[in-house]
Amino acid sequence: MTKTSMILILLLSPLLSSCAGLGSLNAPAFEKIHSDKETTNHHHHHDQDFASSRSHPGEWVVQLRYSKLNAPALRHISCHYLFTIYDPDKRAWERRELWRRGPFFSQLKPTKTMDWGHMRKNMFKPDRPIGSRNVMVVQDEWRGEEALRLVKVLRDPEAYPRRHRYWGWPGPNSNTYAAWVLREASVSADMSPLAIGKDDLGMIGFAPSTSKTGLQFYAFIVGWKLGLLDGVELHLLGGLTLGIDCWPPALKTPFGRLGWQETLGEVHKH
Repeated sequence: MTKTSMILILLLSPLLSSCAGLGSLNAPAFEKIHSDKETTNHHHHHDQDFASSRSHPGEWVVQLRYSKLNAPALRHISCHYLFTIYDPDKRAWERRELWRRGPFFSQLKPTKTMDWGHMRKNMFKPDRPIGSRNVMVVQDEWRGEEALRLVKVLRDPEAYPRRHRYWGWPGPNSNTYAAWVLREASVSADMSPLAIGKDDLGMIGFAPSTSKTGLQFYAFIVGWKLGLLDGVELHLLGGLTLGIDCWPPALKTPFGRLGWQETLGEVHKH
């Protein structure tokens, strides 16, 4: 990265804090998970189809999704992670994410939402990307026992200790929350290098990686991650990722993966 690019990113970083918001705390603290449906305990494979938000799979399904940010300069260096859940009892999909109300919030025209600090339920429909020029990417999908573990964490919003704090750069933000959910549910996923905040562990921290195959150290100035599925990563200034992924092979840069993409596909809003 050139010195000019680094300065540009730092100048634009305050805009990231407009990506999500603060709301009321009048919603139930916990939603019970219940299902008499038989589930299968398996993890997805990247060559299998993923569930559509208009389909009814007949079992619990959780998807990890992301969308790039809408501002032209920001969408090349950052993205917003969220989860969608299919509830077989209600035969309905729901969406969970962190979002801070900011200068652009009114332009996004969110639907009626439930709030716990910065945490949102159904602020947008499942397939709604962040901005009309972007798409929603489905990175991972889980069913069976892994899905149930994720649902248990996602439906207990008050368990997230940083739900009243939001900083676009370096975190905690929507990507920090997504990484926390993965660790709490003990479910594996290697988040995109564009996910600024995914490695935030506070002022300084040491923890297992979200892929469950490695370890990471975090500090604002510099950090690192090393793992079988993570590859080798160097983290600079709380959000910039540089690294190598051995399988699938790719270079990890502040502008995304260069090489094999680890996603299931894209969906379009309807």
